[in-house]
Amino acid sequence: MLRTTRLLICLKAGVMRYVGLASLLFLSLLAGYFYMDNRRLDARVVAEVASHQQTKANIRAGQAEAAALDAKRLLEATRQAAATNERIQNAYQADLAALRARA
Repeated sequence: MLRTTRLLICLKAGVMRYVGLASLLFLSLLAGYFYMDNRRLDARVVAEVASHQQTKANIRAGQAEAAALDAKRLLEATRQAAATNERIQNAYQADLAALRARA
């Protein structure tokens, strides 16, 4: 009985020593995990910011392209309207000249 008690006391002291080391090892591993997780998070944030900047650049390029197309369409519509107006005016002038010649 005495021998068993001494053995348990020695065993308990040994286990308690290793509990501290195990706790220290666990905390070190946990800190390493959080450090690596934080680095992965930083990489994801950098990638997300880069993606957002690229999206904004694409939107601006699309807006510039749309503005250029609108200006081109407006210029073409203006040219067509001017040509139509000129044809109508020429036809009117021809009709007016024909009426004056008859009168």
